[in-house]
Amino acid sequence: MQNTLKQHNVKPWQPLSRRTALRAGATTIALPLLAEMLPKRALAAEVPKRAVHVCFGQGLPLMWQQDYFKGAMTPLAPFAKRLGFYRGLQGSLKGGFSHQEANQRQFTGLYSGNRESPTPPGPSIDHRLMKAWYPEGSPTPVKYLALGFIFDGDNSLLNKARAWDDKGNPVALPMDDPAQVFKTLFGSNPGGSTAGGAADVASFERRRRLRGSVLDVVLRQYQKLTSDTVGLGKASRERLSDHMDNIRTLEKRVQSMGPPLSCNNIPPTPAALTKRPSSRTASQWRSDWRLLNDLFVLGLRCDITRWATIISFSNSHNIQMTGQYPLSGGTFDFAALNKELGVGSYAHYNLHGFDGNAADRPRHQALNRGHSEVILENIADSLSALDDPAFPDANGKTILENSFLAVTTEFGTNHDANGVFHALGPCGGKFRTGLMELPGKTTRELYDTMLVGMGSKTIDGTDTAPLPTVLA
Repeated sequence: MQNTLKQHNVKPWQPLSRRTALRAGATTIALPLLAEMLPKRALAAEVPKRAVHVCFGQGLPLMWQQDYFKGAMTPLAPFAKRLGFYRGLQGSLKGGFSHQEANQRQFTGLYSGNRESPTPPGPSIDHRLMKAWYPEGSPTPVKYLALGFIFDGDNSLLNKARAWDDKGNPVALPMDDPAQVFKTLFGSNPGGSTAGGAADVASFERRRRLRGSVLDVVLRQYQKLTSDTVGLGKASRERLSDHMDNIRTLEKRVQSMGPPLSCNNIPPTPAALTKRPSSRTASQWRSDWRLLNDLFVLGLRCDITRWATIISFSNSHNIQMTGQYPLSGGTFDFAALNKELGVGSYAHYNLHGFDGNAADRPRHQALNRGHSEVILENIADSLSALDDPAFPDANGKTILENSFLAVTTEFGTNHDANGVFHALGPCGGKFRTGLMELPGKTTRELYDTMLVGMGSKTIDGTDTAPLPTVLA
């Protein structure tokens, strides 16, 4: 499985291993799927089993779900028939619930009964599936890739982690530093250095001054792979060239970024909000998301990982979007509403404003509508990249079509368990697509149906799907 290029002095008709990579020292450049990696018989082409979780914190208020795929939900319109969307789901049958309970239940279906528990009492759905598919562990270089915007003043594991093992421990905490993600994927920092360094201003300045490329380290291996000795076809050589160009572009974008934005361990109080780097223009948030998302998707396309989570703002986040930004209804003026609402314009406080002063309520709702649409633009970026037909699996279908792909959040409207947004990819034709009405049904029932649909057992160990209409 650990093939190096010197082992690939092969004839053109001999397939390359899917694990073929450009390696030099600690640097490993994984490759996209090439025609030479496919078996001679198309029917024997194997599609990797993947578990992909795209999520966001603090929910999607019910008022934006009434007219699906319009208004705040406009970014999801291109996927109306590509995924299954479920309206009316309950996070809990009791209605409103706390952050702690909502976080424990999200993508686990489990609640310990203890609001003070820092973790859920058992595994997440993706962990259950990966364990069933790969009892000895995933064959990929990175077992689990998690990244996203992490803004958590309480420093709570429940607000950050979204994948949990059998004991309810986090599989890994998400990375919010693109340079750290880059090194995780390729074994080297942007520029080719393998030296460590804290994610701070000093390390950023060091990597900003380093203008080399990680590709320089593997240039000789690349030249050999594309030589006549190996015998790649013209299309594969062009695909490899595009792949290297894409990595270099990502590397430059990472090198040009400042220190990672992090608000961990800062109390979420009004006084502290003025000191934390969580207030940025919507355009800046979107730009940073695109970079994280491109790294995320590259890891899946190159089979560096088969288990991945990306988070568009962590649970309990309290960020602020500023400036003006073009949304579906025209230019949205975040700055004007922020000025009127003050501290109440920060995301968490803004949601509390839904039930606050009646005079301010319309402004809180208007601001959340803009905030929600920007978040769903982030989600749509991930879905679009995963559904890109230019990067098909061996069966000719996209990653979105083939993978177990769930989109989740923890709340409905302002700490409410009613109408908790969830969506699910077709998973190779196992689940129906389109909008489905599931009033009175719970996220736990949906999770059980996911498991049964994927050939596993429910959380309680039965074989019956509680929501058969979700299955194809």
